Amino acid sequence: RLSRAFKPSNDAIALLGLLVLLTVVHGSMLSMGLLAFTSMSLSSSLAGLLLAGLTGLWALDAARRFHLFSLTVLGF
Repeated sequence: RLSRAFKPSNDAIALLGLLVLLTVVHGSMLSMGLLAFTSMSLSSSLAGLLLAGLTGLWALDAARRFHLFSLTVLGF
């Protein structure tokens, strides 16, 4: 009875393995991104970040406007 209670379940082991795998993959992607960031010139990196931020803001604004439009027109 006690040995069964203390044995970790297969779900927990699988979840832990998945978490470790995701951490390793994310860490390697992050380090590759940092390497690319430092190897590129800083100005182009900043310009890319600015462009991505502006695009994201525009997409959010467009989605909000479309939501308001559908609210008023369709009455949802």
